[in-house]
Amino acid sequence: MGRVYLSIVIPVYKTKDSFSKLIDGIVGQLSFLGDKEFEVIAVEDGCPQNSWGIIEEKSKSEKRLIGVKLSRNFGQHPAIKAGLEVSKGEFIVVMDGDNQDDPKYIKDLLSEANKGNEIVYTLKKNRKHGFIKSLLAKLFNNVLNLVSERKEDVKTLGLTGNYTIISSRVKSEFLKLGDYRFHYLMVLRWLGFKSSFIEVDHLARETGKSSYNPKRLIEHAITGITFSSEKLLRYNVYFGFTIALLAFIAGAFLFAQFLISGSISGTISLFTFGLFSLGVVLFVFGITGIYIGQIFSQVKQRQVYIVEKIIAQGKNDE
Repeated sequence: MGRVYLSIVIPVYKTKDSFSKLIDGIVGQLSFLGDKEFEVIAVEDGCPQNSWGIIEEKSKSEKRLIGVKLSRNFGQHPAIKAGLEVSKGEFIVVMDGDNQDDPKYIKDLLSEANKGNEIVYTLKKNRKHGFIKSLLAKLFNNVLNLVSERKEDVKTLGLTGNYTIISSRVKSEFLKLGDYRFHYLMVLRWLGFKSSFIEVDHLARETGKSSYNPKRLIEHAITGITFSSEKLLRYNVYFGFTIALLAFIAGAFLFAQFLISGSISGTISLFTFGLFSLGVVLFVFGITGIYIGQIFSQVKQRQVYIVEKIIAQGKNDE
């Protein structure tokens, strides 16, 4: 293989039934490249299904497919980073492996990148998600908008997916970051560079279901929010001041009532206020604990992912 012009990076997890169709679809759509070389990098992220066996089998007939097997499940974003590390293209497309990202838009992404855009995002006009996932995504976007240092970056976040194209220069800067926990899209936004958007249709999932259950979505949201900003820590001060002010007002009211009537009533309301204060204190300490946990994960300086084996041109390299 000569100089690689385009790399396609796909994190693979619980998508064994749609993987072969996705690869065929990608290869079929890339005929416009002519004699320019491309590669498809499938990163198997510790999938409990036999996804690696399918990647191995597919690589025998499709020599441009490179399989990367991680030693266990590290998560979608570390898997994307592993794929970027292996990629050799002048441009790199990242897309999901569930067949909801239509490969026909790769040509449009590349065309937009060739206009001088180092990063091109996709805006999904009609996201095919269930009610709960859509609701959690909307909540996440609102919270992120509240705490973000750069509000202009999150105006379209709710419609933006991992389906992107980046230049080799952006990839190089991305890989320099040493964050243990990170979010692919938020790293791109933090990096800056000239960027643009194209609109795409979000296809319905044909088989299986998303591995992002509500618990994983919440964990994903917490990582994204705490990675992008430390504003939540500053909000602790505002929470504390507000509660202290409410406590002072309540104390002044009770003292005035005692002076007027000689007794203090409202035990239940006072107890309720006490519980409310306790809840806020626990909430504040919880936020602080999350950031401390992020520091703990970072200072250990562990690998973000571990590659168990790589298969290229039908040959294993363990």
